[in-house]
Amino acid sequence: MKKVEFLFCLSGDVFYRKGDVVELNDKEALRLQKRNIVKILIEQVDEQVDEQVDEAQQKQKGKGKK
Repeated sequence: MKKVEFLFCLSGDVFYRKGDVVELNDKEALRLQKRNIVKILIEQVDEQVDEQVDEAQQKQKGKGKK
């Protein structure tokens, strides 16, 4: 998943306005980037989510030992 910002309005199944920030799958984000419709902000959102989950689990384990 990639976090992208729309540079133009885009309508289809979902309507996006200029400036909207959303997460799109890699293939769709790259296709829209090639057409200069979006700007990719964050390429690997999944890794950040995994890191946050790991940190939360470590905090819970630390609290359980007390």
